[in-house]
Amino acid sequence: MTQPARRRRLSNVARFWIGVALCIPVLFLAGLLVSLPSVVGNELNLPGELSGLATFGMSIGLLATGILGLVREGTRFIVVGILAGLAILFVLAAGACIVLLAGLGNPNS
Repeated sequence: MTQPARRRRLSNVARFWIGVALCIPVLFLAGLLVSLPSVVGNELNLPGELSGLATFGMSIGLLATGILGLVREGTRFIVVGILAGLAILFVLAAGACIVLLAGLGNPNS
């Protein structure tokens, strides 16, 4: 008898870099999902407390999804890559702010 063909899995390094590449789309998607309850609540004239509670629930759901992604072995390195990519973006944004503040504080420019 012949053995069935085994599926080749991506390496952990490849999964990490896929996560880094996905950090910006995930950032936009998370922002969209967190702001969605407020937008819908404003359109339907719902009380602000209900919209705030729905936004909080969406935030908790996104946090739980991230934790679940870290716990599952198949998605662990993708989520770690996303977190590393977001950390890199944070450091780049902080550096850009420092350069901007230094430029604004220099009276010769």
